[in-house]
Amino acid sequence: MRPIRSARSLCSLPARWTKRATKELGGKDPAALLTKPTAEGINVKPLYMSSDLPAAPPDGETPL
Repeated sequence: MRPIRSARSLCSLPARWTKRATKELGGKDPAALLTKPTAEGINVKPLYMSSDLPAAPPDGETPL
């Protein structure tokens, strides 16, 4: 598996979530610790938000 490149740049995590997760992880960076690569080299973030989704298409259009 590929090493995780700068997990912080890959994850745009909410500050409140990051603060609580850091506390639960004993001060360790949650983005670096919880971001996991798949066998295909895709980094899976520890938390996904609605802002991670692509914009909805206008009414009547079908997304590709």
